[in-house]
Amino acid sequence: PKGVQWLWAMPDKATQPVRLFEGYLPTKNPIGDQVAFVRDTSVDGATVFRAGILDKSPVALYVSAEKVSYLAWSPRGNQIAVGLLDKVVLVRTDGTPTNTLNLFRKGIGFAFNPVWMPDGEAIMFHDNRQVY
Repeated sequence: PKGVQWLWAMPDKATQPVRLFEGYLPTKNPIGDQVAFVRDTSVDGATVFRAGILDKSPVALYVSAEKVSYLAWSPRGNQIAVGLLDKVVLVRTDGTPTNTLNLFRKGIGFAFNPVWMPDGEAIMFHDNRQVY
């Protein structure tokens, strides 16, 4: 359908890409056998899904009433950082939220380009003013 975004994979020796899922913002787990991605589910909202790379049955992990701006899978593989306009929600890969950081209340604003620290204990991001 027109306007639908798709995730694609290009297997190592393939000559054609393989269409995987309707969605965007893919991020793979540290092992590389699963992917998390976003699919718009309403005009303003979106759902975060997790699936095996070639699995055709993604599992919904987190439903948001806001647009999702980024995903970042933790190095331990047990959490995904979900970036919303003014907050970061940490979601376990089984779908249970673990923590919400409200950035406006902290005087930060919007967070961009999250990067997990190698030990998985912290996330670094920028807000166009400072690096945290």
